[in-house]
Amino acid sequence: METTSLWKCLLLLLCSQTCALGCRWIANGYNIVSRDALSLINKMGGEIVVDTGDVRFPQPLYNRARKMSMEHKIAFVNENFRHLLHLYAGNLDSVTWDRSLLNEFTEVLHRQAREMRSCAGTKQAPKKQHKKLQAYFKKLEKSILKKTKYSADAWEIVRHHVIRHLQELNRLANLMRKEMQKL
Repeated sequence: METTSLWKCLLLLLCSQTCALGCRWIANGYNIVSRDALSLINKMGGEIVVDTGDVRFPQPLYNRARKMSMEHKIAFVNENFRHLLHLYAGNLDSVTWDRSLLNEFTEVLHRQAREMRSCAGTKQAPKKQHKKLQAYFKKLEKSILKKTKYSADAWEIVRHHVIRHLQELNRLANLMRKEMQKL
């Protein structure tokens, strides 16, 4: 009976350490790929377009994400990449960006999403965070892109939102990396 309890304790300890450690990719590869994504999106952009303020950046969601457990942080980052990829699957016909840079950028986004998916597994961001993030991206798509029929100016506004997301996701990944080093 004691042996069974000991094995259960060891298994629970191993599982909790694996979850607490997060993902090796965040610790070792995320930073490099994130820099590439930011560099590409900055290079591919066109003229700066003034954001009309129709859609506010969800900074409070990132502030709350910093306080979440490691598992939830990973799920939150994973969900962001899923939404970012969905945006770039839209109608890009009117963009004035360098197409080769755009293709490279979307490939980097796909890699980040794939790596984060493998880290997150089946874990999801807390329900409230999930709904608010989903509502933000829907509003970004409907109020900016669809409303202007996917115009080049609308895509520039979205590009600026995406740059902020990538910067915030990078800050969150740096925080996770520091937390992993403490363990």
